[in-house]
Amino acid sequence: MSGEKRFDTVPFEDGVAITGYHGSEEIVWIPPELEGLPVRCIREGAFEEAEMTEIVFPETVRIIERKACSFCFLLQKVTLPENLTDLDGDSFGNAPLQELRLPTTLCRLTRPMYLNACIRVEGHPFLFVQNNGLYARKPDGAHFLCASETELQDLSLCEGTVEVEEGALRQAGLSSVTLPVSLQRLPEAELAGIQQINMQNTPFLQKEDGCIYHSTSRGWTLHAVLMDTDCLTVRPGTQIIGREAFYGRNIRKAVLPESIREIHRNAFAGVPLQEVVLRGQSIVFPEEKMLRDELLSAFDEHSGTYHFEAMDRVLLSDYMNTDRLHMLVERMHMPGLPRNQQDAFSRRLQDTLPEMLPELVKEKKPELFESALDGAAFSAVQRDVLYGLLEKMMDSGAAREMMVILSRNKSRNSQKIREGFEL
Repeated sequence: MSGEKRFDTVPFEDGVAITGYHGSEEIVWIPPELEGLPVRCIREGAFEEAEMTEIVFPETVRIIERKACSFCFLLQKVTLPENLTDLDGDSFGNAPLQELRLPTTLCRLTRPMYLNACIRVEGHPFLFVQNNGLYARKPDGAHFLCASETELQDLSLCEGTVEVEEGALRQAGLSSVTLPVSLQRLPEAELAGIQQINMQNTPFLQKEDGCIYHSTSRGWTLHAVLMDTDCLTVRPGTQIIGREAFYGRNIRKAVLPESIREIHRNAFAGVPLQEVVLRGQSIVFPEEKMLRDELLSAFDEHSGTYHFEAMDRVLLSDYMNTDRLHMLVERMHMPGLPRNQQDAFSRRLQDTLPEMLPELVKEKKPELFESALDGAAFSAVQRDVLYGLLEKMMDSGAAREMMVILSRNKSRNSQKIREGFEL
């Protein structure tokens, strides 16, 4: 195939832009001219899924767009032109690049956090590499752009760093990071998932009880949780739970202070939380991961309140297990529940408790049984039905305990139960 027929082009400024590639070479040499015009730009998707191991761009190229070489899983070597001015860090997707040398003419580098390569810079007017990081010199100081080495575990930002660009730390996959005292700005969620945070008296950050708190113009934000625990109590005075603050942590219960005003998107995403205490109110979540993640996303980002609509639909649906029964009981005990909703939940509880008895006995949950009895007004007939079902399971200690619980509840046959059941 001739050189020109391998490439699709469109007019671009004083030359052409490559929009597609039809070759199969392992090493792709892009010609400086196509159709008699200089190649100025490599468009998004131009080399998508090309099975090349190396690509060499000509000196005529000025711009390489986002995902220009996406899904090139064999690509290991890229030679950038010395006249390149614009590069998107996501130009090469997840290609396993060995090294990427940035030209001195580069003046616009977008999304640098996606540069997955050993980055080399020499003689550039504002970009430099130090301490395994790529930085940009700006009037206010150094800005950290991304890690300059692949598969880093530990990183110390150089002294003089005033800002971390969004995604620069998160995309690096670090286990440990050291922040300098010069640091002034840190994007939300930037420390999510990093196991160890070392701070050198960074003025706007505080570490307390396994959490990083971030002082902003809107108040103190819980930026990142650094430990696994059964119950985490967020310190009083915290106004904001930051985006992905709990990311990667194994926490069962979170107690939030009265001062919380905002709970940002995905604050609890992927965390096995079973209970969040918000303004003194306990909100219980299921163990089912997909459902839990859905319900945990219902916190209002701007008011810090919880929207119960999705949870209520789940609780009134046909399917019920002990997990959801626990949620239903806790929901019924919440203050301010409208009367029509109380009635709907009460009917659901009356209908489902007889069906749930074998599961409650099997999982040994007499406390949940007692809470369910207290949650709805069971008639004498309904209690007799429960008593009869429990009688059939007398070989279980949990069933016997539930009969004792049932006997303590007021009903027409409570005296008969007390006389017929030997404690």
